Amino acid sequence: MVRVERSRAISSDFERIFNPARIAVVGVSADKDIGFGSLIFKALLSMKYEGRIYPVNPRGGSFNNFKVYKSIDEIPETIDLAIIVVASPLVPKTLEACRLKGAAGAEIISAGFKETGTTEGYALEDQIKKIAQVYGLSARTASAFTARKAD
Repeated sequence: MVRVERSRAISSDFERIFNPARIAVVGVSADKDIGFGSLIFKALLSMKYEGRIYPVNPRGGSFNNFKVYKSIDEIPETIDLAIIVVASPLVPKTLEACRLKGAAGAEIISAGFKETGTTEGYALEDQIKKIAQVYGLSARTASAFTARKAD
């Protein structure tokens, strides 16, 4: 898993990452109740997250009575945090779209980066780091999922 967040110590961005009001979960499966994206979405609901959650999947549809947006661009407002749960080749494009939608940070839950030891894995991770640099972000490997709404 790779975590991406702003490197500047701006308190508002810190707040948006660790206490987000609007989260996009990219990779929710609208037609199935399985998969990490769907599980994360359901976990946010079960922990009674009080902000707005936007599930995203190119097929659209609905999930748990929420509209599933076909793209990040369709989300009607800016987002604070993106949880990206897609195949590694899709991560750079997805991260770029989330940043254009105003995300202050992103949790990337995927595999197939440098941990594979392959040329392709290193190249994908380098792409993510380059996108992060363009937006003044830092990218690093994280070992835990950290998005939660404080009580």
